[in-house]
Amino acid sequence: MKLPRGFSPFLAPSSLIWSGVLFASALGLAFVPLVGTLDFELAFAIAIVISFAAADLAARRARVCVASATDATDVAAASPTRELVGLCALSFRHALGLLLVPLAIMSLNALRVRQCDWGRGLWLYLCLPGFSALAGSVTGTISGRLLRGRPRLAVLAAWTFVLASFMVCAARLVWAPPIFLYDAFAGYFPGALFDEQIVLGDAFFWSRVYYLGWGVLALGLAAIVLGERRRRVWVAVALAALGTAALYARSGSLGFIVSADDIARAASVLFAVFAR
Repeated sequence: MKLPRGFSPFLAPSSLIWSGVLFASALGLAFVPLVGTLDFELAFAIAIVISFAAADLAARRARVCVASATDATDVAAASPTRELVGLCALSFRHALGLLLVPLAIMSLNALRVRQCDWGRGLWLYLCLPGFSALAGSVTGTISGRLLRGRPRLAVLAAWTFVLASFMVCAARLVWAPPIFLYDAFAGYFPGALFDEQIVLGDAFFWSRVYYLGWGVLALGLAAIVLGERRRRVWVAVALAALGTAALYARSGSLGFIVSADDIARAASVLFAVFAR
């Protein structure tokens, strides 16, 4: 899937607006104590913004690309799976480009505020906003492609999905015992911000694999809805479904979705160990 000739994604009005939002967000955070450096707090905040930006822009781009595909031969040759993956790749690349705006601001801010470990900050920036950009791109691409005849509804659907994910996380914080959470868009909320010892453990990376599986599953199902009939795509969907189900079944022991029962089981094991 290619962009129409003469179309520059970075110069589109919606892209310029989101660039301004990211610029203003980073500039404002640069003057907030303990946040004005390239570290976890900044990565967490930018992950939220880029989730909406990537979803919004991907939904719009899907409509532009599909509307420009007037060559019947090219359209027939392109399978729904290749089309969706191509659109996701374009959107993800664009979102990564937008992430350079806050990164540049915080790198320059290091001349004013001491940056303790730039390498660690860059790693956190890639793991949180970087993955959020991918999640938003997948969400927006699917919404834009399935609702290509209703562009406003496609953008609204993409925004709603991201917002719903955040609301589910907020509900889990209120009603579930753990004070931390892992999310495809927000990334990781450790419960206590401004902790200089925040690290990304095994549970974080298991959660990334889990949500990546959901992304593959969603793209595969969307391709099938759009008419994909190749056997290998159906096999990929089945494997993605089995993989995500298996990870969800072990999410408590892996530590990225912890319920009250998981905590009770862990407590009983510890009690049995110390009771010996």
